[in-house]
Amino acid sequence: MGGKKAAPCAEALGLRTAPYTGCTLACALAGCSARSLRYHYVSWSEPGQRLPRFMALGYVNDQPFIHYDSQGDTQRAEPRAPWVWEMEKDDGRFLERETQRFRNAEVFFRENPAQQSRLHTWQRRYGCEILHGDHRNRFWHYGYDGQDFLSLDMETLTWTAASVEAQTTKREWEARTKNAEIYKDYLERECFDSLWRHLDYGRPTLLRKEPPVVRVSRRALNDSRDVLVCQAYGFYPRQISAMWIQDGELQLQNTFYRNVTPNVDGTYNLRLAIEIDSKDWDHYQCRVDHASSAQHLVLDWEAPGGERRWGRADNSLAQNLGWRKGPGQEGSKPLRTL
Repeated sequence: MGGKKAAPCAEALGLRTAPYTGCTLACALAGCSARSLRYHYVSWSEPGQRLPRFMALGYVNDQPFIHYDSQGDTQRAEPRAPWVWEMEKDDGRFLERETQRFRNAEVFFRENPAQQSRLHTWQRRYGCEILHGDHRNRFWHYGYDGQDFLSLDMETLTWTAASVEAQTTKREWEARTKNAEIYKDYLERECFDSLWRHLDYGRPTLLRKEPPVVRVSRRALNDSRDVLVCQAYGFYPRQISAMWIQDGELQLQNTFYRNVTPNVDGTYNLRLAIEIDSKDWDHYQCRVDHASSAQHLVLDWEAPGGERRWGRADNSLAQNLGWRKGPGQEGSKPLRTL
């Protein structure tokens, strides 16, 4: 792609970076915000007393706004956010259209030949999002039994198979291009129109900004190794950046993290940990950036009386906390903020 060359990560983050840090981390570490409209469908081949044939959920900016259950009392789309009632009041047919959308999907899954006699699940995830810088993204994915199955290429209107088993379905669907054309047309026009409409009606909820409460704790693994844990909680929106800094330099080695997790009140939590030499604890700081403030927050651990709180004898931080490693380590997954 053309355009202006991306700034070095050190400039993007205002930090001196470790040698192995790539500029591809800039967006993840900066907590790039997104406005999104997404639908998630799941269909079971053998519904039971507590397992419906089909269920659907709609999300705006990761906040659920609508729900459908084929075994529900009304078998109609049910609002899950206050602004939906205002949309229905002004429109009069919003819930009816959503109900028909879900019923059509239910029929599609029921008639799909991949549903076998024993229990299987079909999933569909689709939607649109506006990323930082007004970049637009659209997606239409299928899953089968919890694994990636097929994804629609918006440019070629072909399906990308994620497994050998998906090849047969890929050939069948590509022989009928009408559905792919309908999906693309929806994603490029109606989806973004609907997203802006939801953002307008749901502004007090969706565009609110609640700052994180951040604390840094310290824990001893053994005589020479400690772990520092940075916890941010109660924040909204979901996008957040958290990173460990040692003497002004971004640290990825020996860093462990957990995904952003939701609270029942619609806010989110994040934890980030790093394993360090016990003598160096006062050289580390946790930096947090969030949309609720134009400035970043930098915290270090302040020893209450200088004591160290001991963890289990196992000196493996990953086993101790059940977290994943950050990048720069064997078997690691990229550090990311969601």
